[in-house]
Amino acid sequence: MGATLALTEAARDRLSKLLGMLGSDHAGERDNAAVAANRIVQDAGLTWDQVLRRPMPAWVGEPRKPPPPRPATWAPWDDAPGEDQTPPPPTGERKPKRAKASKTSPKPKPQPWQDVVKLLLTKHNTSLSAWEMEFLGGLHRFRELSEKQRAVLGRIAERVLGREVAL
Repeated sequence: MGATLALTEAARDRLSKLLGMLGSDHAGERDNAAVAANRIVQDAGLTWDQVLRRPMPAWVGEPRKPPPPRPATWAPWDDAPGEDQTPPPPTGERKPKRAKASKTSPKPKPQPWQDVVKLLLTKHNTSLSAWEMEFLGGLHRFRELSEKQRAVLGRIAERVLGREVAL
């Protein structure tokens, strides 16, 4: 998958078929397949180096391994990446409020979340963990993001880009 995350599913399927034709016994068929495959990569704004050298998420091409057994003290909030790891307070108690952001810095202009995902996957993929690559690679299936997905995307973007991103 790698760089093909920037290609549509139809383009990835077509590229796969064209690359399979490079083993043909007919020179003309091989030549046409190579030219068509190169056109698909160029039309996506990618180079062959980007397609072939991008780090693959751990889950690509490997069967999924079952997660390790959870400890007996496991609670649902233990798995949220980057979240506050303290359990929710018992009923009646309030969690301490977070400090508000400084009002001196202007809020960033909202960006479409799809643009942020594309930027992270194409330009900053070496800064992403396997979990983040899988998370970002799966967002294309959604028309809208949930608040939780939006928050996770914002945290990843802020960490990788070094600035707050409004979504």
